[in-house]
Amino acid sequence: MRRRLRLTRRFGLISAIIFVVALALSAPSSASELHEQQLVIDGRDRDYLLSVPPYPRPLPTIIALHGTLINARQATVSMGLQPLVDSEGLAAIYPSAVAAQWNDGRSLAATWTVGHVDDVSFLRRLIGDLVNSGISDPHRLYVAGFSNGGMMALRLMCEVPELLAAAAAIAASLPVELVEHCSPTRPVPLLLMNGTADRVVPYEGGGLAFGGGQVLSTEQTIRFWRGVNRCTDQMDVQTLPNVDDADGTSVNTETWSKCASGAPVVLYRIAGGGHRIPGRREDWPVADVFLGKKNGDFEAAYAIWNFFKNKKR
Repeated sequence: MRRRLRLTRRFGLISAIIFVVALALSAPSSASELHEQQLVIDGRDRDYLLSVPPYPRPLPTIIALHGTLINARQATVSMGLQPLVDSEGLAAIYPSAVAAQWNDGRSLAATWTVGHVDDVSFLRRLIGDLVNSGISDPHRLYVAGFSNGGMMALRLMCEVPELLAAAAAIAASLPVELVEHCSPTRPVPLLLMNGTADRVVPYEGGGLAFGGGQVLSTEQTIRFWRGVNRCTDQMDVQTLPNVDDADGTSVNTETWSKCASGAPVVLYRIAGGGHRIPGRREDWPVADVFLGKKNGDFEAAYAIWNFFKNKKR
């Protein structure tokens, strides 16, 4: 058992390193400048990047949460949102986690750094500052995250749903430790994108890479939020066109829109997909070996924005 745990942690670390290298070989495309900003929370300096277009304010705003071992600047590449800042007239905010790990509700995440880090308070304060400064429309604030960042987005849905118009998580499921304390005061529309062959955050649930605790399966995570949002069992299923027939993956969307709360739940089920953000951006080829296959049939950022843009709090 200990040997298996060591191997799991080693695999997770290698996977994270491969992801970071793959990002280094990519380049963001946007005319909007990135502005470095800082907040002080509990005596700790917290950093974030602000990307805003020359549009009238306040703006619809997406808070983009990076995964483990990467940072805000790398998220400007990996999340693929920068082109939308200009074309759609939205603000993109890229916060940095302390020691590159969000406190998403798992015990390991809470003890990753020296001293307790209250990321919920940080992100609540960040949202408040964005609204008070006139940058963000308080009725159109969204959060999207990848992996550990996706789990942090789910935690925000649990603890500060009153601030969010909608949320999206990629390669993420509800941590078992989080769901035990998750009692949202209001429903939030949710878009989830998970690969069935993800070896870092398993689609069927169970143990995470890094020995990082347990997560619910994707189906259990969807069922949980359908219950919160009071959705019926009626589901609409669509198959996306196989635009990239060489990537070894395919995508079905499963949509629960008949929800008494008016907050739908959508799953992009990426058959054969790994721990990746879907899209056509070039990556280091060996990333497939450690992270699994990346779907190229759709761009995650555009799908997320299409889901977000008509949602208001």
